[in-house]
Amino acid sequence: MRKSFIEIIRSVDCVTVTTEPLAKIYRRMNDNVRVIPNSIDFDVWEKPPIHRDGDEIRLLYTGAANHQEDWLFVSPVLAELQKEYPKLKIVLVGMDWSNVSGAVDYDRCEIHGWCDIDAYPYKLQTLCCDIGIAPISKIDFNDCRSSIKWLEYSALKMATVATNYGPYKRDMQDGVTGLLVEEKSDWKAALSRLIEDAAFRKQLSAQSFKHCKDTYDLDYVVDSWMMAFNSVIGRK
Repeated sequence: MRKSFIEIIRSVDCVTVTTEPLAKIYRRMNDNVRVIPNSIDFDVWEKPPIHRDGDEIRLLYTGAANHQEDWLFVSPVLAELQKEYPKLKIVLVGMDWSNVSGAVDYDRCEIHGWCDIDAYPYKLQTLCCDIGIAPISKIDFNDCRSSIKWLEYSALKMATVATNYGPYKRDMQDGVTGLLVEEKSDWKAALSRLIEDAAFRKQLSAQSFKHCKDTYDLDYVVDSWMMAFNSVIGRK
């Protein structure tokens, strides 16, 4: 299958990828590789006004089973935060991590499965979360990823804490459009600050929302797709 995949990549007129590290890999197989960043339709993702009762702080993590290593890294930090902040609610979308790690008090978590891709933005909107986290391990595969979690969190006006590596290091500005962290102690300090300081949390989310809408809205990124298509048509 790998041999067939490489033959296909070599034979096509253009390859599109979402990050520069991924482009470097594909340029070994094709001379016409274009980097077009992931984008979202803010008309769909922009969060409508939803009233939420209570004063709990809702922290969101979205991830599939291939993020198990990331969850095992961050879950002890979340467990400590649960002990210190009774109003903290952890919201998990995708994988049910209660079968993997006992560090977190899952009685104080909400666990939501995946849904159809068309319903996904609306699903996250209804969860009314305040903070989003994006932990990733420092491996080459993750370096090639895009910062789509941060983009989606930002579209919903959430403040993001992410690993200072790969897509988040490239795309986020620490202290301006989110918080970039390294060690577990850094994760705890950053999340504690966002839980305690509502004004700072809202400032970060507002700045990140504006930046992402100005940069990654599909209305703008579509031009890059059209240039890629037109370049291929013009070569034939």
